Amino acid sequence: ELIPPGSGDRPNDGQVRFAVEVGAMGCMGYDVGGGGGGAVSNLHDGNAGNIDGGGGGGGGGGDNPHQKLKANKILRLLERTLLIGGSIDAEALCVKSGEWVWRLHVEVSLLDDGGNAVDACALAAVAALRHFRLPEVRIGGGDGDGNGNGDGNGDAPETTTIIHSDDREPSPLPLHHTPLTSTFALFSDESGESVAVSSLLDPSDREELACNGLLT
Repeated sequence: ELIPPGSGDRPNDGQVRFAVEVGAMGCMGYDVGGGGGGAVSNLHDGNAGNIDGGGGGGGGGGDNPHQKLKANKILRLLERTLLIGGSIDAEALCVKSGEWVWRLHVEVSLLDDGGNAVDACALAAVAALRHFRLPEVRIGGGDGDGNGNGDGNGDAPETTTIIHSDDREPSPLPLHHTPLTSTFALFSDESGESVAVSSLLDPSDREELACNGLLT
């Protein structure tokens, strides 16, 4: 959607809204509407600033703490990977400096939690951004004074028109790089004879329950 820029000192920076929903379909132990989280993050030189946490994810109801914790964990990982990591070009979301910028909505829904949901959600978000195309925008109205002479003394705002993809080819979203995550399940020596730690890539849900920790 087109919105006015949120920061006065950076009129060319767009915004990205992340939302993560971990619904009841993900696992038998999950509650209906019990896991959701959202955040609006302004892009400031590739950093996530002015993060406004809140229910952008999945409706009300349910109080499963594990479900909510997983949704928030995935949400924060997406912010760190895509925003703080500088993957998204903030100025590429600018339509007109100081007046109009794009705000993207990236909504991730976890349908089947069979393990390593963090990597799967990160891959889905990156794939969506790679596939997304920004439509062209036509800005009209001139100086807006109603007489069409362009004297700059107008009082009517400019109009913006989003051009349909059938009329003009949309442009791909510029990404500085394509981040990918890898999660390892860590297992310690149960006998206590060694301090060595074994790692397992891409753990399943049962392996996540049995491990001593996770490293992404």
